[in-house]
Amino acid sequence: MQIRDKRYRRLIPLLWCLGVGALLLTFSISSPTAQAQALRKGHLEITNPLVNGNAQGRTGTTITLKGNNFDSNDTIHLYYTTNGDSGQCTNNGNPGDHGLQPFTTNTTINAQDDGTFTQDVTWPDAANTPNTQYYVCALSDNVHALTTNSFTIMQSDATFVFSPNTLAPGGQVTVTGTKWLPPQTLTVSIGTDNNTTPIVSQTVTPGADGNFSTQLTIPDTAQPGTYNIFVIATGDATLKATKANALTITQATPTPQSTTAPTPTVGPTPTPTATTGNTGGGNALTMLIYALGGIGVMLVIVGVVMFAAYSRS
Repeated sequence: MQIRDKRYRRLIPLLWCLGVGALLLTFSISSPTAQAQALRKGHLEITNPLVNGNAQGRTGTTITLKGNNFDSNDTIHLYYTTNGDSGQCTNNGNPGDHGLQPFTTNTTINAQDDGTFTQDVTWPDAANTPNTQYYVCALSDNVHALTTNSFTIMQSDATFVFSPNTLAPGGQVTVTGTKWLPPQTLTVSIGTDNNTTPIVSQTVTPGADGNFSTQLTIPDTAQPGTYNIFVIATGDATLKATKANALTITQATPTPQSTTAPTPTVGPTPTPTATTGNTGGGNALTMLIYALGGIGVMLVIVGVVMFAAYSRS
């Protein structure tokens, strides 16, 4: 009996070590961080919009997510969080316990056959704390991935000015904007309100600094009155600015009608009729000259005869 008791006593420390080791191993395996690290094999990043390489925008901004190393045709659920710890990007238990909040739109996306995806989603309205870095967590049954970069909420400082504030149809308005970040296509338009078709519109993309300048030509058919000027981001309806009743369009200046002087009618040039010397008046004058000449000759002869007779006597 003493021998058996000694053997059992020797087994007690061994059993105690085995029990404690099993307990610690179970705890480490069941912990959320360890499980997430064991399952995490996906890759996820925000590729658009980027300002100087950093993902930035406002609530309602359209962002582009690019992922790979997911299972084929995976159904992936999207969450946002301010915690950059990838170990908390897990579906073990309640996601809210890990600081994960679901997207309100585009809540799920599907991977392609090769386990990759590129998807545009709308940034949630609830994730709206300015100058705060948010991360996107993508969860499927077997793959967990936290974005390698963060998305920073920006304050809306976008504004614009324009000139001139009064002009006639056919004139041009110059609109200049600043701090329209992140850079994206903007629609600049002039109209009476949001619910009517604008009289003119133009798209423009700001530079990396968020600044832009564009010109709009007032159509000749524009009616006189006051108009609003709108600048709206095409991919982010919350990024917009309006100046109400700021632009005045005057009555179009009438174009003077040019008058054409009548062209004189050119008639045929009269051809002068050639005249000859055998006219009635001309013949009488000639005959008179000849008669006077004859009389003169006769008088000369008479004078010569009388002179000769006088000389003889």
